[in-house]
Amino acid sequence: MLSIFRRCPPVPDSHPQAPSAFSLPAEFNGHLGVLLTRCRQRLIERLDSMLESDRLGIRHFAVVSLLERAEGISQVQIGEAMGYDRTTTMKLIDELQQRGMVERRRQHRDRRANAIALTVQGRQWWESKKPLVMGQEALFMAALTPGEQLLLKELLSRLVYGPTAKTS
Repeated sequence: MLSIFRRCPPVPDSHPQAPSAFSLPAEFNGHLGVLLTRCRQRLIERLDSMLESDRLGIRHFAVVSLLERAEGISQVQIGEAMGYDRTTTMKLIDELQQRGMVERRRQHRDRRANAIALTVQGRQWWESKKPLVMGQEALFMAALTPGEQLLLKELLSRLVYGPTAKTS
């Protein structure tokens, strides 16, 4: 199996951009799964810390972002789109509803299912946090050139969605 990561030299623990909390044992250097997991952890920690004053996290922001684009979808559809299990999805929706950011409404097509809708408060929260989240993502990616950022997103999209996936 050809891997672009085999061409990359191992990152030593003393690397100036590798915080000690994320140092990898030598046997994991260049291991795709570990690198992707650590990258995800670092980004989520940064994004969650930005939202912690609201006692919410990036998963809440992601759900609100999805609802901003696809309002009225069901909890099941939210879970499928986000890759969350039913319990996690229900918990996130419950927490957003308790804060007055979303409402559950009976779907007309299937009265057993709830359509989730943003409230004015939810939309305002999303609009206020979106620039912060985008800015933090830009800071996170700043170690890469714009071309490398685009390439990384394209490659990850192809791995997740298949060889025909395109990024915008």
